[in-house]
Amino acid sequence: MSDRDTHLHEPVSGTDVQQSVVTSQCDQIDCESAIHTIATTVAKATGKDPTEIPPLYNAIDVDALADLFGTNPTNPHRLPTGTVNFQYVGCAVTVFADGEVIVRRSEQ
Repeated sequence: MSDRDTHLHEPVSGTDVQQSVVTSQCDQIDCESAIHTIATTVAKATGKDPTEIPPLYNAIDVDALADLFGTNPTNPHRLPTGTVNFQYVGCAVTVFADGEVIVRRSEQ
C-alpha cells in the first residue's frame, strides 16, 4: 500500500476539529503556494489557525522543495516524481511531486 492509499484507511473524526489525516492539492509547486498549501493543511489537521503555527521554514527549506518539484521544466534539479517527508508541528508531512500534500497528525 502506498502513502496515497494508506490515508484512506485511517480513521478521521467527523466531530473533531482536528483530523488524523488531511490531504490537499497544490496546483503548482512554487515557494509561496507550497508554503500556503502545507501550512493550511497542517493547520486543518491540528485544529489551529495557520497564523498560530511556527513558520514552515523552521521545518524545511521551502525554496529547495520548490526547486525539486517546481513547475520550471528546465530546472536541472526538478524531479518529475518522488516525495519529500518531514515533521512539522507534531505532524508527518508528505509532499508529492504532483503537488499532493498528505498530513498525518501524530497520536497524542
